[in-house]
Amino acid sequence: MARIWQNLKAIRKAMKKLNDITNVTEMIHKLRVVLKDMQSQMRDTNVSTEQFDKEKSLKVQLEKWSLIEESIYKHKSRVLNIKLRDSNIAYFFANMKGRKAQNQIKMLTAKNGEMINNTEEIQKEIMGFYKQLLGSASENLPAIHPGVLQHGTRLNRSQQLHLIKPFTKEDVLQALKGIDDMKEPGGDRFNSYFFKKALPTVGDDVTEVVLNYF
Repeated sequence: MARIWQNLKAIRKAMKKLNDITNVTEMIHKLRVVLKDMQSQMRDTNVSTEQFDKEKSLKVQLEKWSLIEESIYKHKSRVLNIKLRDSNIAYFFANMKGRKAQNQIKMLTAKNGEMINNTEEIQKEIMGFYKQLLGSASENLPAIHPGVLQHGTRLNRSQQLHLIKPFTKEDVLQALKGIDDMKEPGGDRFNSYFFKKALPTVGDDVTEVVLNYF
């Protein structure tokens, strides 16, 4: 597990470095400029087979990088109910701004009913609220009366044993396949698509360790 965790951290650093070197938006802009020049040349002169092949190659590269850019925006905006190839970049940006706004507390109602919109006062109010909770004991803890449970439907012994049945490697793999590609199963910022593609390429021993990671 320690080796898996260290390898994931190393991959994160390498991918971050690659992302800094390769600016996706800049790459798309360059490809569009080159493709536009190539198509202009093809209109003005006799088109050769080599020019056709080069134009086709540029279109393939442009499509690939456009899908990468759209996938990045989809991941950042957490929009999962829209398919790729829609190129709805404005919609993704709007969702990213919405998520950022939701994660910010710009106004808070204090305990005395006063509205607070100052950042320092909001922070002070939140800290004071949780400091009061620390170390304080509740006089009443809400709970369900055992007598109510006894009169309801209960699981038989076989069903109870099935609930505590140890899960297998196949169960974990099946659960991983059921996770959306853009979801992050852990806190390492690797989405499930990364692990879905990585598992078939590694050995059985490594696969078992990676599955235990979840």
